[in-house]
Amino acid sequence: MRTQHFASILSRLGVRVCSFAVACLIALPVSVRSQTGVGDRFASLDSVIRQEMIRGDVPGAAVVVIKGTDVVFAQAYGVTSTETGQPVTPRTMFRLASVTKMFTAATVLALVEDGLLDLSVPIRHYLPDLPPRVGSKSLHELLSHTAGLRDVGGRRGIVDDAELSRFCGSLADSNAFHGVDGVWSYANAGYSLAGCAVAAAQGLSFSEVVTDRVLGPIGMTRSTFDPLTAMTRPLALGHYPGAEGAELLTRYITLPYAAPAGTLISSPEEMALFATALVNGGRVNGRQVISQSVLSTLLETSVPATDFGWGSAEYGYGMFSWTWQGQRFIGHQGVLAGFGAELVAVPEQQFAMVVLTNRTSAYLDGAKREAIRLLLNVTPYQLPTPDHGLAADEDLDAWVGSYGMGQSGYDITVRDGRLWIARGAQEHPLERVGPDTYRVADPVGHRPFPSASTPRVNFFTLLGVRGDDGTIKAVQYVWRVYPRRGAGSRE
Repeated sequence: MRTQHFASILSRLGVRVCSFAVACLIALPVSVRSQTGVGDRFASLDSVIRQEMIRGDVPGAAVVVIKGTDVVFAQAYGVTSTETGQPVTPRTMFRLASVTKMFTAATVLALVEDGLLDLSVPIRHYLPDLPPRVGSKSLHELLSHTAGLRDVGGRRGIVDDAELSRFCGSLADSNAFHGVDGVWSYANAGYSLAGCAVAAAQGLSFSEVVTDRVLGPIGMTRSTFDPLTAMTRPLALGHYPGAEGAELLTRYITLPYAAPAGTLISSPEEMALFATALVNGGRVNGRQVISQSVLSTLLETSVPATDFGWGSAEYGYGMFSWTWQGQRFIGHQGVLAGFGAELVAVPEQQFAMVVLTNRTSAYLDGAKREAIRLLLNVTPYQLPTPDHGLAADEDLDAWVGSYGMGQSGYDITVRDGRLWIARGAQEHPLERVGPDTYRVADPVGHRPFPSASTPRVNFFTLLGVRGDDGTIKAVQYVWRVYPRRGAGSRE
């Protein structure tokens, strides 16, 4: 696809394009062609994207950058499938995974604005058949992941809008909660419940309401929750890291029960519209596509969330927020089998970036950092230095124990004067980076996609959750809370 074609598509959709910077470069990750059309300003960003795709065996990707009211960088790379070799284009559909949560939250807020939903009342007001404790949770708690819900799942492998309602009806007080109140813990089930409330409030399916209230007004007319519809359009197929490079997933995994949490399918050209609206007061090309009150609540709501290793983050409705070098970032990553997606923005600077890939957990993190460096003059954040010298000040025995529920959990032990965390046969040392805060280096099974600018970003932060008596009653790790469930061991 020629550069002019990509620009004309975006312009027709109502997005202003800076012609000096926009390009659609088709490049196989295993054989990168010479760069053309990006201009000197974005040559380094283009180079970082290509390097990350080669190193990470990423078959296809699309990257869109917004600054002000303009799309200043928009490129498609690679192929939709390693078997067919079809090129990625601006219209290629990708699975957004948890980036979907932004659209669900915006839909809830649109209905709140119209008086059809209330963020503070118990959700049983809209779904009266829910069991007492589940029904007592509010939309605010569900959207902000503070309802105390476990991340339970439902049936897969079917295409049925009614499955969302069935899933909400199947949640029971006895197994829906992790047991620690008042602590942020990521739970897709909360968004499923919010989606059921959306459907009940309008007497339509969840996907119909999102299309009517959010996608349609923005102009995202091809975006869909229905994989059968997406398959009639140019569609990226998922890949996973295999022994000899990216391998094609031969099954399309459907999760209808989790539609509000992560099954929207969209394209670079349509995500450019949404990203533009986010950082321009809800407007695209002069049209108000998201109301200012909805956008304000969407961007400003926040509760204490987790620590990614460089400092505390907060969570609002469908997006994280964090501050670095005086800039307030918002955004969300998404991962489904075969796909990685991310939207990150600095609304105050009218900056937004969308990354879509067809390889599991490939976020092109180095590209994000390079775009931020180029357009915001913000240097990449640095990992904190482990503080082993203060480890003796903390009672290591207080951490020893088993944390989790059912088959999901971790064991923390003490050996050689330091803490270790284990899941099955996998064991890793904990590096202390602050009070009740440890970093787990290179945790197998939870490996974020590495970047060119920061090769060693493979870590997660573990936080201790203390009870009223001062004892550690739970740990917050990998975005979720795991309550203490038994004594550990000491060697």
